[in-house]
Amino acid sequence: MLLGILTSIAIFPLTYLTFEVFFNFSTDKFAQAGTVAYYFYTEFAYPSNIIYYVAWSFLVIASGEELFFRGFIHKKLEDKLAFAKAAMASSTVFTLAHLLSIFLFPFPMMLAYLALTFLVSVLLAYVLHSTGNLVGCWISHAISNTLAAIFIGIL
Repeated sequence: MLLGILTSIAIFPLTYLTFEVFFNFSTDKFAQAGTVAYYFYTEFAYPSNIIYYVAWSFLVIASGEELFFRGFIHKKLEDKLAFAKAAMASSTVFTLAHLLSIFLFPFPMMLAYLALTFLVSVLLAYVLHSTGNLVGCWISHAISNTLAAIFIGIL
């Protein structure tokens, strides 16, 4: 679990720098009318927006994605392949699933988002491989989502 938490905290500066420095990302650009981010940003006042997002991330997003992508897909692949190949394959599937987020970002930012998604997925596969425990992946994923949401400007 500690490895998962340390992974999410270690990867966050890279995520923040990519979006903030290279793309000059802001809430105004992200939370445009008609997007899910706009609804979330406008319908929930501080601090309830953060509390709601943390609960949603821990209980729904991170838990579901980790159970499916790491707990099922990665484990099945690692039963048949070496860790590196299994991590690359499961991370590719995880990243492709995040193509649904294409409506959240302008195109160049979307490419950076997908690259970071792939990198985080490989790191989470390593956490699972090293610990044999999905809880660290789940907590790391939820913390990463929450930190990104707070510091990049969704919340």
